[in-house]
Amino acid sequence: MKRIAKGILTAIVFAGAFTPALAETVSKKQTGQVARMFFNEAHHRVMGEPKLVYTGKKLTTDRLFHPFHVYNFPSGGFVIVSVENKAFPILGYSLKTNFDPERLTKGEKSLLREYAADIERIRYDSDIPYGAIEAWGNLPEYISGILGAHRQDFDMRYSSQDASEIVSNIFTTDRADELSSDIFSPDQWQTLIDEELSKRGEVVIGIADGGDVRPAIVSARKGDYYNIRFESPNDWLMRLHATEILSAGQVAELDEALVVEELVAEDDPFEFYDSFIEETDRERAQRERMFETRLHPEQPVLSALGGGHFQIWFPQRIRLLRLYNLNGSMVTRQTYGETDTASLDMSALPRGFYFATVEGDNGESYGFKLWR
Repeated sequence: MKRIAKGILTAIVFAGAFTPALAETVSKKQTGQVARMFFNEAHHRVMGEPKLVYTGKKLTTDRLFHPFHVYNFPSGGFVIVSVENKAFPILGYSLKTNFDPERLTKGEKSLLREYAADIERIRYDSDIPYGAIEAWGNLPEYISGILGAHRQDFDMRYSSQDASEIVSNIFTTDRADELSSDIFSPDQWQTLIDEELSKRGEVVIGIADGGDVRPAIVSARKGDYYNIRFESPNDWLMRLHATEILSAGQVAELDEALVVEELVAEDDPFEFYDSFIEETDRERAQRERMFETRLHPEQPVLSALGGGHFQIWFPQRIRLLRLYNLNGSMVTRQTYGETDTASLDMSALPRGFYFATVEGDNGESYGFKLWR
């Protein structure tokens, strides 16, 4: 089976230098506190002490550090907590079954190995992971959001054998590149998977593991967490990627995917609006100064609802949203009053990348790259 090519790492927020303080890892004591907080919230009472059963150290380069900690609970269930605060705090969990390191399937190991690789790389990436910072800065709200998300179970379509054949077939077609997560950001990749789930039920994905690609079946979704079935069923709910910036290493069976040629403009997507470049540079510098003095600034929160629908919450009331395609043409203009929430319907637009600019009441501007 062919190897997945090294990915093109795409950021969906403006990049800037990351301050050393934010790159510090999370201690064992802190991950244990997160684990306790998670299960106390899940059961609405104080639970027994969690037990650290796995660190993922064997999955890292030269086994040099712990990428995450896995805690089991006496009453059943486990939670995977990142040991790097540039990744999302919770990578996966179960509220029923314990985690057994000795019984991991090859597919389950491949997903955990991908998490470890993402966390190892994110330590040296200069991009600022706004979503992760916000999550670590408000863990009670973050955990409540995970547990309170609506769960969707999709029609079963595939066996493990079906999944293996589909993943193998992906690499025999000329669509292999456009069916790879390498050319998308994690948020864009998740949106594509969500759309396929809504349209067709289960989705087959493949996860790179050395020279192999492990087939898996995505069969349920709960917020940003997915039930991913490998050689045998499990009740785990896992993120597709550990960070909001790195997305390499997966392929998926998709009806439609981005035409590779549409990515040409990614090297310089804002030539159409020179003045806007200066504006975004000022905003980025502003954000960097803010991160030097505050670990948890208020930032917009973008939620992809599927089908080209997005909802964006802002730390202030907003007045105007403009949406541009990569050619520089404005395709949508929406005005707002007395609200801090923008709802955006892109379902009628052609597939591809778009760029949205939003003006707040106090004159502050925000920018978002979106995938339809």
